[in-house]
Amino acid sequence: MKRYTLIHSTFLEEGEAAQEVAVMDIEQTGQSRMQDLETVFIKTQNLDGSWSMGKQIQLRDGSWIENEDYDERVVCIVPLKTHKGRQYGMRSTSVGDHIKTDCGELWICASMGWERVDELVENNYRAGRA
Repeated sequence: MKRYTLIHSTFLEEGEAAQEVAVMDIEQTGQSRMQDLETVFIKTQNLDGSWSMGKQIQLRDGSWIENEDYDERVVCIVPLKTHKGRQYGMRSTSVGDHIKTDCGELWICASMGWERVDELVENNYRAGRA
């Protein structure tokens, strides 16, 4: 099993710091590191629900629907924000965010694919890094 840690490090507001927000365990199937990084990226997108919320999502009217973006391998490790009594999921993984591997490698989400970096670069998307 390989563990990947997602770090939200872009779209930061003044005074905010990069934050580890999720972990994902991927079985060792012979898939390449790049394929693993792409899997984490794909599984942390909000397309038909919210990757960071549970199997079901409650709608404003109180009803529940299946969360099509839920994947049991992705574990959100920070509390979700609540506004006016409604819980909101995490944003999608974006250009400028990072993934740390279980062996300590650090990767940044580039405009196309992933680049290995030596250190975390915060807020790099707004700064034009990506």
